[in-house]
Amino acid sequence: SLFLGCKSAVENSVETSFFTQDSLYKITFDRPIELDTFYTWKDIDDNACSDERKYRFSKKAFPHQKETGFFWNSFVDSTYRITLKHVEGFQCKSQMDHERILEPRTYLSNIYLKFKNDNPKTNIDTLYSKSFKINELSTVVVAYRIKEDYYITHDFSNGYWTNYLKLLTEVDNNLFVLTADCRTKDCAGFIERMEKSFRTIRIEKNRH
Repeated sequence: SLFLGCKSAVENSVETSFFTQDSLYKITFDRPIELDTFYTWKDIDDNACSDERKYRFSKKAFPHQKETGFFWNSFVDSTYRITLKHVEGFQCKSQMDHERILEPRTYLSNIYLKFKNDNPKTNIDTLYSKSFKINELSTVVVAYRIKEDYYITHDFSNGYWTNYLKLLTEVDNNLFVLTADCRTKDCAGFIERMEKSFRTIRIEKNRH
């Protein structure tokens, strides 16, 4: 459900709320209005505690993608979106396979090492890492960009850099990961705009 909000530091945005599955948590943030398409799905893995629930706000003109399982069956050439994820079964708490909250510089360094280990030829620029409080939430925030070169990956053909901004936080020992990514000819200003949006996030236990 979408609610019109008050004035925001995020230009051309609207305060938007949605609920996690079972309506356990209410997520509210100032959504950039160009992210005009919303969908949610379960990313299924080999054991229940690895299943992730994902919620995505995307730009309508860009292709939909729902990653699932070990093999992503579609790699889209261009992206402009924000994705929130958490473990599908909240009883699993923070057992997300590849994510945990670390000191910001360590987290960013681990991202760099993971990509370089997966493919040493990957071009990756680490931009910044920081930690701050947002509406009572302690967060880790990192920004980086990766060039998925067609001749290396064979999954992307346009040769654009992908700009990433990630935020990690915990509520009731449940890990929430917010990722904004942009892969287009011009992603100028994307990370700054999405950080302003991230800084408005509220995650509240829903009072039924």
